[in-house]
Amino acid sequence: MADIQLVYFPLRGKAEFIRLLLTAAGQSFDDKRVSLEKEWGPEAKKATPYGQLPYLVYKGKRYGQSLAIATFLANKFGFYGKTPEDGLRVDEVMQLAEDFRPNLRDWFLEKDEGKKAEIVQKIKDEAIPRFLGYFEALLADNGSTGFFVADSLSI
Repeated sequence: MADIQLVYFPLRGKAEFIRLLLTAAGQSFDDKRVSLEKEWGPEAKKATPYGQLPYLVYKGKRYGQSLAIATFLANKFGFYGKTPEDGLRVDEVMQLAEDFRPNLRDWFLEKDEGKKAEIVQKIKDEAIPRFLGYFEALLADNGSTGFFVADSLSI
């Protein structure tokens, strides 16, 4: 068994960037997918650090909160920059992406197709241009490297 187990639903959601990070780092890990219908109930929630997913099992200990997990793994495997300022920029980009997430959540959870179409249009007209503008400005601030931090891949 791998020293690392990532536990989440059979979705990309809040765990996908952690999976991508582990893959980019060349780390083997157990990608445990928990079925919403069959496995996710009160007892399963009690087994998590905070009653929610994702969580990470690292060397037998459980850790919660996706951004904390990603930050730990990025530090461990060299995807967090080389200086405290690099780490600050990495955190800034990750948390900006997290600020965008509620736009997608509303679309994902909406059942009414008419309302869903309105949400998509609002995302296209407002959220995407605004957030892409922020990301483009951060990229420009780092020169022409194509990266948010220095000249290498980070989370």
